[in-house]
Parts: sequence; C-alpha cells; structure tokens
Amino acid sequence: SGQVKAGLFEFYTHDCFFNYDSFNLTMPDIDSVSFYVRLDSLNDEGMQRLKKVKSVIEDLRGYIIIEEPNNKSAAIKHPHYPMFVCESNAFVYYDDSFIQNGVYDRETFYYELDPFMIDSLDNFTTDGIQFKGYLESAGIFPVIDQDLVVMPDYSLGFSTTTPTEGSPLYGGLATFEDTITLNAKGFKGDGVMQFLNSTSVSEDFTFYPDSTRALAESFVLREAEGAIEYPQIEGFQVDETLLPDTGILVLENTIDPFNVFANESEFDGTLYLGEGVVDGSGFYIFENASIASHQFHLKHHEIAADTSYFCLYTDSTRADTAFLASEYRSKVDFQDRLGKFLSQGENSLLEFPFNQYVCTMDELD
Repeated sequence: SGQVKAGLFEFYTHDCFFNYDSFNLTMPDIDSVSFYVRLDSLNDEGMQRLKKVKSVIEDLRGYIIIEEPNNKSAAIKHPHYPMFVCESNAFVYYDDSFIQNGVYDRETFYYELDPFMIDSLDNFTTDGIQFKGYLESAGIFPVIDQDLVVMPDYSLGFSTTTPTEGSPLYGGLATFEDTITLNAKGFKGDGVMQFLNSTSVSEDFTFYPDSTRALAESFVLREAEGAIEYPQIEGFQVDETLLPDTGILVLENTIDPFNVFANESEFDGTLYLGEGVVDGSGFYIFENASIASHQFHLKHHEIAADTSYFCLYTDSTRADTAFLASEYRSKVDFQDRLGKFLSQGENSLLEFPFNQYVCTMDELD
C-alpha cells in the first residue's frame, strides 16, 4: 500500500503486488490517480516544465505493464512502456472547494470513465489523453456522453455543443442551446436559455444543482394574453437566477431599467417570472409619474400592488413632486390609460407638496 510512481503518473493504492513473470504491477484497489503534463516552456535545466492536472481519477483498479516480459532489462527500447490498464470503471469528481466552493456533490455529480488504457506513461502527449465515459450532472442536464480531456486550465473536463433544439434543463423546466463546458471553474454555458415565454442570452451561465445563474447580455419576455398572461419586458445586463425547486426565474437589472409594455414604462428592481406569473419589487416609471411597491403583480397590460406609493411629478424631468399617494392599493391599465387607487386605512395619505396640504380619500382615479 502507498504511492506508486510510473512516468508522469502517481497512483495511491492498497494491496498491490508485483508479478515478475509477466512484469506487471497489479493494483486491485486504487484510491486515486493523478498525473502531470508537459508544458511548452523550459526550466533552468533546459527540461520541459511539468504541470500537475488539477483533477484526479478515483475509485478504480488495474495494473501497470512495466515492460515486455522478454525485455525486462529494457535492452530494446519500447517507448510505449510503461503502460497502465484500468480494468474497471473510474470516476472524476468536482466537489473540490476551488470548484464553485464544492457545490457539486460527488454522490450526484460525477464523470464516470469507461475502462481504459494509457501507454507511454513517461512521454505521452497532452492531446493523447482522452477518456470515454459520461457526465451525470445531478439532474441539471440529461446524461452527457462526451470524452473527458485535459482542459486549458489543466483540469479534466470537456466542451460540447447542444443539439440544434437545445438540451433540457432540470427535467424540461427550461432549455439551453449552444456550448456547455466543464472545467475547474465549474459547469458553464455560453448561449441561450429559453424559459417559459422568455429568452436569455449570456456568455457565462453557471449551472448548479439548485440553480442556474448568469449575467445576461439581453433578456426578453414575449407578451401573451389569454388564460396565461405575460407583459412584454426587455432588459440588458440582467442578473438572473433560475430556481428549479420553485420554477421561478429571478431577474434584477444592473445598469439600465427594464423596458416594460412596449417601452411605455420602465421598471427598476427585481422581477419574479413563473408559470403565468410576473411579480416585482421596485419602481415603475412612466411619463411624469412613478409607482413604488415591494410586491407588484403584472399582467399583459396592467400592473397592480396591494400597497404602493404613487408619485405624480410636475413635468417629465421628475424633479418636483406635484402629488403623492402613500400606502394605497393601486392598479394601472396601460391599454385604457387609467389608474385606480384605493385607500388601505388611516395610513393612506394624499400629499400636495406645493400647497403643503395633506388629506385622505377612499378612492382615487
């Protein structure tokens, strides 16, 4: 038991034994295998620099063929020796703390390698390292059959492209189209996510077992009217989080407000998109007025809030307030150009700053 070094490979094993006749080292219980690759640069001694691959291969068994049995002294040079034969399936896990803080639990997120053989353990090429197998991604995507290779960041991973129709996310909750990458940065995507009536485009989706996060270059929610209603919403540089447990996409503008109702209003804050539901917390701005609430409800051409703060400005610069309605239930119809405000009790106040006048009113249109 202990460490076995063969060329650029290191094996951590138990109960291994050497067979002189076949000139093999049998390792029936290998905890892990790590290895180095050669870099293009040279060290001070003029030798190629070595870089240790960040990922390790775990839970396997196999044997090292040191040399041909009739050439034990290596009198005849055979560059493809020593070689390693893996007789079992093996696993690469992605639960290291440096990979998204260890969020990918090895029980549900792992790459399973088919049995394999690697020759030339001391002089192989990096491009020659390629493992067959599949990724089980904790239900983020269906099983991905893609060869595992040494990535540019010196982890074991892959980069692949989805089918034209995309790949289902979280059992079909959403669809992702374009490039999926696995490396030391985690499970990433560069492309388009379709969720309900929305489309998000980003160069940097990060897929987690409990969420997908991205800074979307663009977000579009296409309007729908009928049994299920959605307003038209458009945003740029949007911070997004898709939550599969609740079926909600959380959206927050980071620079400019969202454009809502075909550019008839702007929204600055957080939106929550679900099946037939668009809620929000923040500020709506339209013409020379604004409404603030912690819980808006949006329909095809309406916004409503149980408790809101409505402000009417003197002009479109919004520098001075002409009228303020505090803690009123509100509903604004952008199709009929009507607003309705209902008092919620003694805390519902109407203020006219220029007149220094405060009053109450049960209902306001």
